[in-house]
Amino acid sequence: MEVCLGRLPNEQTRTRQRTAAAKNCDHPVGLMVNGYVLLHFVAAAGYLAIGLYAIRLDRKARLNRIFLVICLASFIWALAIALILMEDNAAVASLLYLLTSLGWGFGPGLVLAFSLELSGTPCRGLRSSRLPSWLAFLICLLPGCLIFGRSLADFLQTTNLTMGTQVGGSSFDLSLWWHYFYLAYYLLYLIGAVVTISLWGHRSTLRREKLQARWVALTLALGVFLSFLNESLLPQMGIDLMMRIPSVIMLVWIFGMLVAIARYRLMVLTPALATEEIAWRMMDMLVLLDTQGRIAKVNRRTEELLGCREAELLGQPLALILKESHLVPQELRQMRHSAGQNHIQQRLTFLSRGGGEIPVEVAITGLRDRAGDYMGIVMVAQDLRMTLQLEHEIAERRQAEEALRRSADQLEQRVEERTNELNLANSALQVEINLRKELEEDLRQNSLRLQNLSHRLVEAQESERRSLARELHDDFGQTLTALKLMIDQLPSSSSSADQGVMDQIQGLMKELLARVRNISLDLRPMMLDDLGLLPALTWLCKRYTERTRISVDFSQRGLEERLPSDLETALFRIVQEALTNVARHAEVRNARIGLVVSSKRVILEVIDQGVGFDLQRVAAEGDRTGLSSMRERAAALRGSLEVRTQLGQGTHLKVSLPIPGSDRNRHVSRSRNHPSTKSQEALTNRQQP
Repeated sequence: MEVCLGRLPNEQTRTRQRTAAAKNCDHPVGLMVNGYVLLHFVAAAGYLAIGLYAIRLDRKARLNRIFLVICLASFIWALAIALILMEDNAAVASLLYLLTSLGWGFGPGLVLAFSLELSGTPCRGLRSSRLPSWLAFLICLLPGCLIFGRSLADFLQTTNLTMGTQVGGSSFDLSLWWHYFYLAYYLLYLIGAVVTISLWGHRSTLRREKLQARWVALTLALGVFLSFLNESLLPQMGIDLMMRIPSVIMLVWIFGMLVAIARYRLMVLTPALATEEIAWRMMDMLVLLDTQGRIAKVNRRTEELLGCREAELLGQPLALILKESHLVPQELRQMRHSAGQNHIQQRLTFLSRGGGEIPVEVAITGLRDRAGDYMGIVMVAQDLRMTLQLEHEIAERRQAEEALRRSADQLEQRVEERTNELNLANSALQVEINLRKELEEDLRQNSLRLQNLSHRLVEAQESERRSLARELHDDFGQTLTALKLMIDQLPSSSSSADQGVMDQIQGLMKELLARVRNISLDLRPMMLDDLGLLPALTWLCKRYTERTRISVDFSQRGLEERLPSDLETALFRIVQEALTNVARHAEVRNARIGLVVSSKRVILEVIDQGVGFDLQRVAAEGDRTGLSSMRERAAALRGSLEVRTQLGQGTHLKVSLPIPGSDRNRHVSRSRNHPSTKSQEALTNRQQP
């Protein structure tokens, strides 16, 4: 059956062969015909199953739809061949032959259109040569339309001959010109598809896409070669060992596509529905960027604050919603090409639809798959308008305090002047002295109020961090864990493709669960409230070493009892900030932390032998090391902070905090259930993701 080149054998000869074979099922011709029929039925079922499987992965993707059309055309081709081998009526066989042209006529054009869509060539054509993607798709299908039209004309001509009882000739024979036209179309389009896919894989920087292109291109080239060998080359050489079965041979390429889909996630829709729902309900702004830096997804919170719907932002550059768009691209490029730089946190300004500015604290994280390939950017932003308003109020209070201090100085100067003038007037001098004492008392009271306000601000921040961390751990963490357990309890599928998808879903769930736990721990580790300072510092040092590869020697003495909550929080945050400075500036591989608790005071020391710094220059240029925040925490608890450092001689940070006697006694009862060091380490390890 020379279906590929458009030749149908003589009706009488075919009928005689099938009739003889049907009378004797054991005849070799009958067995061979039955075998070919079964083979084409199996091929048709395979095309249909793989096409439906691909479209279920993503019904909206253009690439999946083109592949479904290819599978449906191949399904019609193989099914029609099987029915032709079973049909005795010439008119029905002619109609079935016309249907086969949907496969071998449109097949090369559809494969070329698939390769162009996979490599993104139509999109580049749209920007450069003004060629729309639909026109490129039409050009791919134009030769197939001509071949189908010629086959339709031959069918109508053969039907007329059959109705006029003119049966017996080879009325479907194409002219030599059509034969070479189809041969050139078949080879050029399919070879072009192989070359396009190969170039796409060669240009790609992702290892996953390179493997996808390798499987698709190699199996397509093998299928084209075997089909050409079976259909044209061997018959032209006079070697006719078997029937022409190109519709079955092209299953080789379909197998390669199946491997690329199941193993390397070609045409697979990600992320999963559960992940999208969690991202949609986040209270912080979430923006996902693709590999080109365009907006790929936003959540509901982003829509509310920006005043734009997600459909309006998809595919747009980040500069549309970001004021400091000139600062971000360089950092994103560094994150894309550097495997080590994977997280950036800074303050930026988002732009709403009405032109309003929204100050945010943005955490920018680069996404990479298991192969280490760059997949995109995740931006999680927290609205800072309330925080900045509170900071503005604090700044105004500080300005008022400074003005009050200047007034006090001026008044003191006036008092001194009047004291010199009225040295003999004891009564007037006594009045001035009393006034001065009152002013000093007011100044002291204002200073205490400012200190208390700063302390309440720190407590409010810690309370908010604690609430957010507990909500992430209790709500999102438990929900994700339950979802993971439900996925793990699903029955195993017999299909390797389904099992592969389930493995991918489980991997995504584990990764998402780990990220939620990391965010919760970064906000505030719950063990600080539940277990106390010692387990929290032990966990912090271990996690710090794992992240930075800097070894921390932690030692303590006298911390057998729980300290007051505000004191534990201040010590934990100071250690956290000090270790961050060591990682950023010290350039060392070791650091040492010492904690000594007596009956009245707590002494904390953080020492490194790094490059050190000029303390006066840092104070003059603006504190970038967090020393001011550490001093404020110590001052809020009536403590002190001392920093000794020189260039090239390391840094020694010492914090001394008093322990209130009443609070110390109040926490003695809690220390009776304080776990041992071994139990603390076990509980600490359990808190880690």
